[in-house]
Amino acid sequence: MNGKGYLIAAVVLLLSGPAAVDMCAVGDERAPRQLVNIVDIEIAEDSVDMDVSFNGSSSAVLRNTASLKESTFSGRVIDHVDVILTEESPDYLGVVLSVYEFTLSPEEPALQFTANVTITPGSSSSLSPVVTVDGTATVYFQSLDTQGGVAEDSVDVNILPFYGGELEFQQSFGKVVQGDERTFQLTVRNTGNAGDRFHLFISNSDELKEGGIKVTLESDTVDVPEGGSADLDVKVEAERDAKRGSTRVIVATYSEEKGPGDPEESRGILSLTVERRGFDIITGLFSSPVYLWLTLAVLLILGGALAFGAYRLREHLSWRRMVRDMRRKPPAD
Repeated sequence: MNGKGYLIAAVVLLLSGPAAVDMCAVGDERAPRQLVNIVDIEIAEDSVDMDVSFNGSSSAVLRNTASLKESTFSGRVIDHVDVILTEESPDYLGVVLSVYEFTLSPEEPALQFTANVTITPGSSSSLSPVVTVDGTATVYFQSLDTQGGVAEDSVDVNILPFYGGELEFQQSFGKVVQGDERTFQLTVRNTGNAGDRFHLFISNSDELKEGGIKVTLESDTVDVPEGGSADLDVKVEAERDAKRGSTRVIVATYSEEKGPGDPEESRGILSLTVERRGFDIITGLFSSPVYLWLTLAVLLILGGALAFGAYRLREHLSWRRMVRDMRRKPPAD
C-alpha cells in the first residue's frame, strides 16, 4: 500500500472511531478537539410575566427557534442533524415543549417550536425562576455520524405579586356588661404572595356609637410578611346606658398596595351581646362546669347550714316552752 492509501485509511479511522469526537491528529500527536455548537436555540422572549393569583392566568407560551449555525462540520458538508431537546427549570414550574426530537438539514435549516410554561398558583413573587432550553445534536455526513453541540438559550420568569388579606376574631362571640369594657383578639392573615401593609377600620362604627358601644383598635395599620399573620387587640367599651341585646362589631381592611378603592372581601365579625350590669355575675357562675359544681356545692352547704340552724332553733324553742309550762303548772297535792 502506498502513502496515499495509508492517508485515506487514517482519515476513515479518524471519522469512524470514538476519537473522532474529541481528538484530532496533529503530526504524530493527538490533541483535544473542541466540541462545535452546530445548532442554535433562540427564545424570542427575553422575559415573561406570569400572574399566579388564584383568579389569574398561571401559564405562558414561549416561542423558540432551532437552527443550523452552519452547513459544514469540521470542513465536511453536513447531510443532516438529529436534535434532541431538553429543558431545565425549577420544580414549581412545568415546561412542556411542542417537539422534543427533530431533524435539521441544509435544505431545512430551522424549526420553530413552543414551550408551554405553567406555574403553581400562589408562588412567591420573591422567586426568580429561569427556563433554559438545551439539547444534544448528532451530525451526519458521508454516512458517518459524530456529536455536535447545541447552544442553549434561557428566559427569565417574572412572578407578578398579588395582594390579599383575611380577618378573623379568635372568639366569634363575646359579651360585655353595661359600663364595662372587654378586649378581643383579631388575627390578620396575609393571603398574597408578597409582604403587605394592611389598613384596618370599623366599618359599622356609627351604628355602634348609636348603641353606646365604642370600639378601639390597637393599631389601624399592620405590616404582615408573605404567608404570615399578626394579632391585634380590639377593645370594646359599653356605656352605662348602652343598648342591651345583640349587635355586631365589623372590622374591614384593605391592602396598601391595592389601595382603599379595592377593599378585601374578608371581614372580621364579632357577634356581641350587651348585658345588664349584675346579670352577668349570675350567668358567669354557670358559664363553666367547674363554676357550676362549685356553685351547687356552696348552695348545698348553705342549705344544710340553714336547715341545721332551723332544727336547733326549733329544739331550743320547744325546750323553753316546756320549761315555761312547767312553771305555770301548779304543784300536785
